[in-house]
Amino acid sequence: MLEGERQKFTGACSIAVCIGDEKKVLDADGYVKEEEFMNLIDEAYTDVSLKKAARIAGPGCVKKANERANETMNSGQLEWTCNPAGIMAYHCAKYEVILNCPENQIVNSKECDDFRQMMQEWKNKEQQRPDN
Repeated sequence: MLEGERQKFTGACSIAVCIGDEKKVLDADGYVKEEEFMNLIDEAYTDVSLKKAARIAGPGCVKKANERANETMNSGQLEWTCNPAGIMAYHCAKYEVILNCPENQIVNSKECDDFRQMMQEWKNKEQQRPDN
């Protein structure tokens, strides 16, 4: 990871930890607590159909984020300044909402279509991991 990327990630991770602590979504080690994450989803998504997609994804996102964060932090590749589980769970839920957005709410534009395609490729790659 390049220094600029490291700073960007560290900033995002720190913000996620700050919000996670404020909303009581993280445990003492920075891992995501499922019930509290689901409460955060209820608070964050006001649209019923988007909330439904986020709630369906939530438990799996928490499990996957906590596992990936543990794996990543223990890999020895980087010195971590914070636990990335919170930001990983948030992004997972966000991507699942994007990929499972109700047809009548999809924005059809090249930019949005390209982003959805990128998210689908990421999801496909994740599903091919041996631990899934």
